[in-house]
Amino acid sequence: MLSHTFNNNLVEEIPLVITLNDIHFSVMLVSPFDIEDFVVGYLHSELIIESPLDVHDIDVSDMTDNGIDTIRADVTLANRRIEVFKHRQRSLKGASGCGLCGKAALADAFPTLTSLADSVITDVNYLSNIRKTIPRWQLQGQSSGALHGAFWINTVGEIILSREDIGRHNAMDKLLGALHKQGIQTSGGTLVITSRCGAELVQKAIISGVARLASLASPSTLAVSMAAKHNLHLIHIPKHDSPYVLTGKVL
Repeated sequence: MLSHTFNNNLVEEIPLVITLNDIHFSVMLVSPFDIEDFVVGYLHSELIIESPLDVHDIDVSDMTDNGIDTIRADVTLANRRIEVFKHRQRSLKGASGCGLCGKAALADAFPTLTSLADSVITDVNYLSNIRKTIPRWQLQGQSSGALHGAFWINTVGEIILSREDIGRHNAMDKLLGALHKQGIQTSGGTLVITSRCGAELVQKAIISGVARLASLASPSTLAVSMAAKHNLHLIHIPKHDSPYVLTGKVL
């Protein structure tokens, strides 16, 4: 039998327990840093909050559950948002016994989205050198290469903010949370992800008002159709060729 020795290049993955006003909400597996950014981005993507002002407090603590190191995030929400959350919980529980649970789960996974404002872009050449720049910003992933990255690009093609996580959804939620907390206008830049681009990442971008989403891996057909329907500029940055726009108007 082969044996393997752990080394310092392995990435950490840890359960994160999230409660909302002392009500259990979710358990996520995350990389144990930028937790508050993740919580804000995740709650926004899940339509639990509309802005960071809906979050009155986030108390992050370490705990051990069944011998597993765990992070706990106790979130205090504004009353108006906790009522929305409770109503959503009741709706899902009510549907589970009447044969509609599949439909309810699908509606929950793909909520009705508000389309972004119609816009145009001149070109995407400002993204041509992003692949060369990204490694300098993936500080956590330099040692292992096992972390996904999400990056915010300003209007002249410079990375000004980045977040990483073992989960691609988590990396994006961390970055979106950081953008929301810092009051950065999500319609004025480009969000770049190192992972493949599925429909759920397009959905997160639309919910957060991101006008341009670029990925290093080609997107799925559902991602492309969802982006086109909601006026999201979806861009692919190939490894060897120039970036190109899959959806959106280009002058």
